[in-house]
Amino acid sequence: MRHKLLDGTLETALSGGDAAADAKRIANRRLFREMVKGEVAENRLTFSRRRALVRFARRLAILPTEANLIIRGVEYEHGHVPAEAVLELMRGTKRRGLAPTDVESALRVGFYVLLTLLYCLVIRWAVGLLFLR
Repeated sequence: MRHKLLDGTLETALSGGDAAADAKRIANRRLFREMVKGEVAENRLTFSRRRALVRFARRLAILPTEANLIIRGVEYEHGHVPAEAVLELMRGTKRRGLAPTDVESALRVGFYVLLTLLYCLVIRWAVGLLFLR
């Protein structure tokens, strides 16, 4: 199944839109997709490379969310991303909750802060006993 923007002629004729603008938008998306394919074919995308691609997509008048979707789709085609990640990105239903590792890290940090406070109180108590006699 093809995306409606890739079958631009029929939709343009039915919507009464500007054919030249739609053709340019379609060409920009194809160009961006081919660019991403070249980047992904070499290796997995790092965060900085992905950010650079999204910045370049803005120059082509492609929204950042659409650019991320195109990037994710190409990564999926190359086997770098599970299908669930692409579906979550399309639906916009990415989970916002805390992962178990986040909770464990927060508890560990809280424990260290509590231990540090206790250590400071013990030192203050010991200093008070030594010097306030």
